[in-house]
Amino acid sequence: MTPRERHGDEARRSAHDLLQSVAIMQALIGTLRATDAVAASATRLLDQLQREVRLIAEVCERQLDIGSVVSEVDLARVVQEVVDRSQLTYSGQISLEVVPASIDGDPVEWHRCLYNLVENATRAASPDGKVEVRLAISDGSIRIAVGDSGPGFGEAVAGRASLGLSTVTRVIEGHSGHLELRESPLGGAQLTVVVPLQA
Repeated sequence: MTPRERHGDEARRSAHDLLQSVAIMQALIGTLRATDAVAASATRLLDQLQREVRLIAEVCERQLDIGSVVSEVDLARVVQEVVDRSQLTYSGQISLEVVPASIDGDPVEWHRCLYNLVENATRAASPDGKVEVRLAISDGSIRIAVGDSGPGFGEAVAGRASLGLSTVTRVIEGHSGHLELRESPLGGAQLTVVVPLQA
């Protein structure tokens, strides 16, 4: 067995084990919802927790090749969900502008792709920085730009950025698109996903 095959086999085993933990978490969330111990104000937090658990499950299922689904992806909704998730852990400012846009693809993969871009931007911008996320359509393409107020290309610590960008690249290239890199109006880096509009 090659190192790549061993890595893939270990990833599948890890995904299988994580799905068992996910099932336990889902059961615990269901139990909490069924009791009177949870205040009404906590319902929104449980909803958010449920979405995170569901996302973990869907990512694991992709790893096991049992969950990939191609459908019409509402990119405006996905971008909004990504920003909402990011704001749970980021103390800086994230601004958002979207227009209606959709594409045929795997919604979980698009969520992973865009979340990685926004997460990298928040990490570069620092806890008190700014991030801009813009979804627009121009020249026959969908354009999703993520800019930050960080130090710019090559200055911030990479950390997990390279791992996330491999997911970004794979999803974009799967839609005959590309990634544009330039300086952000906020002073840091701006990465723009560009994919052609589908007929």
